[in-house]
Amino acid sequence: MSMPKFPEIDSEITCESALNMILASIAMEELALSHIINAEGEKLQYVLGTLETGCCKKPDFDEVLKVNQSVTGLLESVSQNQIILKNKMDKALQALSEVCPRPPKPPSPSKPPCPPDPPCPPGPPGPCCTCPCKCSATFTAIEKCNLWCAGSALHWNKEHLHGKCVCVDPSDKTKIELRAEGRFAISFVVNVRAKDCKCNAAVGLQMMKNHQRKELYTVHSHVPCDDELVTLSISGIIIENFDCNSSLLIKLESPDSLIVEDSMLSIIEI
Repeated sequence: MSMPKFPEIDSEITCESALNMILASIAMEELALSHIINAEGEKLQYVLGTLETGCCKKPDFDEVLKVNQSVTGLLESVSQNQIILKNKMDKALQALSEVCPRPPKPPSPSKPPCPPDPPCPPGPPGPCCTCPCKCSATFTAIEKCNLWCAGSALHWNKEHLHGKCVCVDPSDKTKIELRAEGRFAISFVVNVRAKDCKCNAAVGLQMMKNHQRKELYTVHSHVPCDDELVTLSISGIIIENFDCNSSLLIKLESPDSLIVEDSMLSIIEI
C-alpha cells in the first residue's frame, strides 16, 4: 500500500481548502483501516483452512482461540478509531458549511467565485460542474428501521451537501449523481439485522455509466438470527470519474432480505 499524497501547500491556503484536506485525510485513514480489516479476515481464513495457501499444517484448538482473540482486539481498536474519525468528520463538515468564512474575491475569468448551492434540477443530468470548489456530501438511507429487499438498492436522503457536483437523482433516489470529473473518496456504513433467520449478507458499491453498471467493491458478512446488529462498511474507496453523468448505488446482492437500522454514505471530492 503506497503512502498518501497531498497537494503542495502554498502561502495562500484558504480555510475551505484546509478543511477539504482534513476530509481527504479522513478518507485515507478509512482506506488504511479497510486494508487492516481485510488482512485480519485473510488471517482468519488461513487459520480456518478456507484460504488456499498450499500449507498442509492445521492449527490446533488453542491456536485458533489465540488468533480469534488477536482479531477481536484489533477490531475493537478499529471500532474506537472509527468513532474518532466520525467525530472529526462531523466537526470538519460543520465548519465547512457554517463556520468557515469566505473572503470576498475580485472577479476573475479563470477562477470565478463559487455561486450559491442550488438544488439539483429535475430531469436529465446537465453539464459537468466546473466550479473550482471541492464538493462533499453525506446521505442517510430512507429505509431506516425498514426492510431492505434482496437485489434492491438503498434510497437516499441528503443530510449535508457542500458544492453542487454530488446530489441525489430526483427521478431515482437510489442513485447518487456525480456531476464532475475527478477523484472521489467513498465511505459507507450500514447496521443491519436478519429478517427471519441467519444469512450471509453481501453489499455492493456500483457505478452506473451510460446505463451500464460496474461493480466497484463488495463487502460480505454473516448475519446471525438472534436479532444481533451487524455492521457492514466500505471505507476509503477512491474512484476516478471520467464521465460527469455517472451515478453510484449501494445494492444488496445476497438473496436474503435484511432490516436496516441506520446507514450513512459519505462522498468527498479530492
